[in-house]
Amino acid sequence: MLIESAMETGDPYDWEQRFGAEGVPCGAVRSLAEALQHPQLAHRNLLQDVETPLGTVPLAGIGFELAHGSAAVTRPAPLVGQHTEEVLLEAGYSREAIANLQSQKTVTLATI
Repeated sequence: MLIESAMETGDPYDWEQRFGAEGVPCGAVRSLAEALQHPQLAHRNLLQDVETPLGTVPLAGIGFELAHGSAAVTRPAPLVGQHTEEVLLEAGYSREAIANLQSQKTVTLATI
């Protein structure tokens, strides 16, 4: 209770600095927006801009570097339904059957 009462006063980033100065491993809990603006992300080249059919989108990379070079995000995630037809054709469905599934809203095919 004593620690909780003390930590209710002041800013989480102030506590982060104070504990860090004493060698205590700690970190303030950040919102997603705050975390995305943290200088460490830029320093580690974590976010990569990737071209998608919907425009340029920042995506998270792998978060670490390997001795022989780092992996990179080279393409965007598929759109909802982007590979549905291809997967169903490989599974043996006919185009007619796929069209029927689509008309029943059982599956979605990507439209861009």
